[in-house]
Amino acid sequence: MDTSKFGAQGGFLIDLFHVCDYLTPASVVCAPDSPKDWMASQKARLLAGKAGEVLAKMKPHVEPSPIDDAQAPVRAAWRDLSNRLDPLDYPRAIALNLPIGFGAIESSHRYLVGPPQAPGGLGV
Repeated sequence: MDTSKFGAQGGFLIDLFHVCDYLTPASVVCAPDSPKDWMASQKARLLAGKAGEVLAKMKPHVEPSPIDDAQAPVRAAWRDLSNRLDPLDYPRAIALNLPIGFGAIESSHRYLVGPPQAPGGLGV
């Protein structure tokens, strides 16, 4: 993690909802007969701190590079998630009673940063 931006004690977590957005199109390729079951299994792995296993399940289905990203959902998801394993630490977030998804992470910024400021520094 880049401590110059977050400090030694700071960190971030990718909203589970967004990770599922990456995985949903990939599920149709990885498990065409049961994409919902595949998604449920991968979500359970993520919640158990096993993001590496999710990547391993996707790896055999990664599309070759000549295929455009828009037509390669597994490759896009695999690439994006494999480059961001640290912010997928859902067990730690759960243990600390932090929000893990469904917009809760993004919406909490209002409470952490404060209300927006109008011109001249007056609160809105």
